[in-house]
Amino acid sequence: MDDEKTVPGEKTTIVERREDAVELKIPLNQKISLEVLEGPEKGKIYEFPKGRVVVGRSGADFILTDKNVSRKHFCIETWSRDQVYIRDLASTNGTFLNGMRIASTRLKSGDTITAGGTKLRFVVEDLK
Repeated sequence: MDDEKTVPGEKTTIVERREDAVELKIPLNQKISLEVLEGPEKGKIYEFPKGRVVVGRSGADFILTDKNVSRKHFCIETWSRDQVYIRDLASTNGTFLNGMRIASTRLKSGDTITAGGTKLRFVVEDLK
């Protein structure tokens, strides 16, 4: 949800994103997770408890101890079963999806995400 504000003395309208205003939920019968392939947490699997998660070194939903990961490095938002997006949160070293630097893009199961020296695999599983 966005809030519009008018700057006093100017005719410009500023739109602020209110990301926490909408609570995103994991679709029914689906499990979404990140598997750490490389880095200090190698072998760990983070299962998503909610539809919007932040990954970073501190103050995030999923904590990575990699010193090259920003405090809040990237977020993943699940809008529906087939609409899952990753967005870099102005990280220092960037976020890479399948080897390409991204700002924001759609994710699919099996994609690899690199943040600092940590490589993760995005996994979507259908539950029975």
